[in-house]
Amino acid sequence: MSEGTPGFRIRLLADKEGPVQQFTHEDGSTVLVHTETREVVESWPLAGVRFEGEPPDVAKVPTSWVQRGVADGWLTLENPQPVARPGGPPENPWRPDKVHNFMHGDAIVLHMVDGDHRYFITHQPDKYDDDQEPSGARVDHFYIVQREG
Repeated sequence: MSEGTPGFRIRLLADKEGPVQQFTHEDGSTVLVHTETREVVESWPLAGVRFEGEPPDVAKVPTSWVQRGVADGWLTLENPQPVARPGGPPENPWRPDKVHNFMHGDAIVLHMVDGDHRYFITHQPDKYDDDQEPSGARVDHFYIVQREG
């Protein structure tokens, strides 16, 4: 199911009306500056997020994408639960530098300009038994989600 499952196509919308302005140096390079603090900023403030095209009914999304959305505030992971799995050799499976850490949840909510879109998590990022792998296990760093309703 996961190989052919599409991801989300979204666009982050920049707030170009706020307190950040773009200045051009004599050499043609540009810089963004917060006009109140006078600090250089890396990007425009976020005005919102919207889907590109129709939102999918089912989507495969990387854990890094979910983490970014949570950090930026345009995505919520409902009921987050940290999970650790052993990844070390048989004689020391919980070796500290080989522990796999994942964040499970019940759903993700995308906070879009047209309203919230809720997706139930049907597949968690985790370590799974897999006879097809030489090690007998595979590590999935993605969620599969299904639209509510």
